[in-house]
Amino acid sequence: MTFVTCLLLVSATQTAPTPPTMTLPWGADDFVQYYVALELLFEGNNPYDQELDTTRQMAYGRKRGVQMLAPPLALLPALLVIGLPFPLATSGYLALNVTLLIFCTVCWTLLLFPGRWHFIPLMLIAFSLFLPFQVVLYCGQNSLWPLAGFTGWLWFTVRKQSIPAGLFLALTIIKPHLGLLPCLFAGVYLLRQRNWSVITTFGLSIVAATALTFCLRPTIWAEYFTAIQTGISLSKLHTYTLTGTLRSSQIPSLALISYALWFASFALVSIGTWKAFRPEPELVSALRDSTRYDQLITWSLCICMMVLPLVIYAWLFDFAFMLPGIILALGSWLSDQKGGRISLFLWILMDLWIRLFNYEEGFFIIPWIGLVLTMWLLRSRLPQNITPNATTLPISAVT
Repeated sequence: MTFVTCLLLVSATQTAPTPPTMTLPWGADDFVQYYVALELLFEGNNPYDQELDTTRQMAYGRKRGVQMLAPPLALLPALLVIGLPFPLATSGYLALNVTLLIFCTVCWTLLLFPGRWHFIPLMLIAFSLFLPFQVVLYCGQNSLWPLAGFTGWLWFTVRKQSIPAGLFLALTIIKPHLGLLPCLFAGVYLLRQRNWSVITTFGLSIVAATALTFCLRPTIWAEYFTAIQTGISLSKLHTYTLTGTLRSSQIPSLALISYALWFASFALVSIGTWKAFRPEPELVSALRDSTRYDQLITWSLCICMMVLPLVIYAWLFDFAFMLPGIILALGSWLSDQKGGRISLFLWILMDLWIRLFNYEEGFFIIPWIGLVLTMWLLRSRLPQNITPNATTLPISAVT
């Protein structure tokens, strides 16, 4: 409650209800939605009021107002900078996104290529050139939060630190449509391993975050559900996904194909995870920790790459979820491993495709290609890593 009180006191010092018209700073294209929503909330207004949102967003420099569609939990990261004036808050949120990108890059590089610290600078340079990451930073989007949450969960799970693992896993809810599949995988894995401490920490974190939204505004969830029912429906938007493309075709029922794939993937991930990670006797488990965690890293990598091909809706900034696959390709090339050069070349071609061709209807193909490239790189290593006593793919063994 002290934290909420401090936020309310800070917001009370911002007395101007309608800021003067200004130029939208770099990094605020979407961040302005979160900032305005929280401003309205602290002023006692409905943060999902389309008219108020539009007026305030345009006053801050946006050419047109955009309906606020993010759930209340997605507003929480912006609380970290809401006490700052808008230009400084934009810079602060940009710094947060850069920090998340560095965190994910460091973790996945060391998970996939243990000890290769010298890979990290080149990875960061590559991501600064990859268009989806530039778009994330330019827009001030939340796409890196669920990726950072899943990455942190994996990082601390491998290191057997339950509380940080559970806290990070809770970040996947910041963008539920992106975090749902990783959260499902992690949940089934934790249940199978009977890791109750991580499950408890995760559950308490979700309860605390939800309670915070009610403390900020008791009616905020009701207002959110009203807004998505009365405003523009996401089902009518053309997004860079298979579902979005099929929805816009002459045969709308084709979208059912992607929904079927979505539900089938959930079932297969749940069943496959339950079978692959069956608990072992304590002594055997201790002897096979390395192999077991290599298998977990491999599966987690594949889960990240499955999110975008199967998600119901996503835009270009959401393509940042492909970060682990790019790290695998670039690291394979740096390690002079078979297939690394070809895979990296194809990733570069995909980036050029996005930049040079305004063919948004076909952008949904890129995550599918990324998934295939990732699976191809993993499959090319399988024969040299199989042992008589293991059925896993230990990535660290090939580095």
